[in-house]
Amino acid sequence: MEHIPLAVVELPGRLFNEIAISWEPSKADARCISWILHSTTDADVIFSTVRFAADTIWYPEIAQVLSPHILADLFFDYLLDGRVAAGKLEHVSAVGMALASVLSIQLSIEPDREDLKELSDCLYYHSKWVSSSEPTFLLGMAILRIVSETPSRVWTGSFLRRGIFSNIPDHLPTSHKLCLSGVILQTIWRWRRIQDHATLFNFEAIELICKIFMADGDHILPILKINCFLIIAISLGLRIDNVRDLYAPNKECAVPSFLP
Repeated sequence: MEHIPLAVVELPGRLFNEIAISWEPSKADARCISWILHSTTDADVIFSTVRFAADTIWYPEIAQVLSPHILADLFFDYLLDGRVAAGKLEHVSAVGMALASVLSIQLSIEPDREDLKELSDCLYYHSKWVSSSEPTFLLGMAILRIVSETPSRVWTGSFLRRGIFSNIPDHLPTSHKLCLSGVILQTIWRWRRIQDHATLFNFEAIELICKIFMADGDHILPILKINCFLIIAISLGLRIDNVRDLYAPNKECAVPSFLP
């Protein structure tokens, strides 16, 4: 294969048209989520808010409003001696998905922020430890491991080892699939930006990921197909310079307007 030249893939113009979203009301809703998480001590209110945040499509303009450190504090509150506290499995997984979604896009925008890199390192070791010690699969932990993975922790040219995805069930709720696909896409986009076009990512788990996204046959959302295609294309050398081009157009609001 060495004698076959690699194509240098450039992306002309915008990949998707701009998504018409009223940002100010959405930012206000995101601030509301942040305020609830920061101020309330009611466990049910916190859990309901975190589950809502995990199901949200966090566009860059919205994700920057919410502090990943607040979510990280909640995440660590559910851990005890490296294990999930009794009765908190669902809670820690929901917090993990919300935290991963917000942290992923903030790392995409500001990859050199020291506080985000330190938080990412801390989450990497905690999520790896909990994943290996808990008999129950926790999607939030798996997604956190994806976000906190860095090229320095794996061998040259590889991307996200197969073991991270081997326990993910095929039939996930649609919102969980969207969260997972978005985080994988943003993570591989960050990796591509620090590599040249000629570097192919050995994404050994891609067949598992496609199986997870495509498990529902004819009922697959177009955005999942697009995300899967972009993951493969970026692995092969496609360079997309604008993070906003990772968000395929749809008819949904960035943040639903019924947030209490």
